[in-house]
Amino acid sequence: MKRIVLLLMMASMALACSSDNNEVNESEIVDGISTSTKIQTPKWLQGNWRISGGTSPFVPGFSISLNELCFISLTTECFQEMINQAYQVNPDVVKVEQEYREGLQQGYREGYYRLAIYLNNTTTEFIFTEKSNSEVRYTMGNVKGTLFKVL
Repeated sequence: MKRIVLLLMMASMALACSSDNNEVNESEIVDGISTSTKIQTPKWLQGNWRISGGTSPFVPGFSISLNELCFISLTTECFQEMINQAYQVNPDVVKVEQEYREGLQQGYREGYYRLAIYLNNTTTEFIFTEKSNSEVRYTMGNVKGTLFKVL
């Protein structure tokens, strides 16, 4: 009996310590697509952004951190929070797909980030393209526009 318990403990420790080659560390992704259940935004996109450069709290925009993307209008919708809640109910209905690209356009650095959130057969997609340190173009569904960083 002791040998079985010892064998089971060793097997579980080996599994816990083994590396998973299928696991992607999104913080290391510069170019490519990752699939997981966690939002991982690029550094150039992190911060507070408003549509049309307004600083009033009534101007819609985004608050973006490393692991969260919130859309702010009259209310605030935080998407990682929604993902976590749906995952607790049924992990099979949740998927987050992210695409990262870095490049140069006419001598200027240009970042690209696409976030697609699949929850219960509904897809929400955001696309952000870096134009400068303080300006980002975005697409949210059928809506397109420009965001300006709030300092």
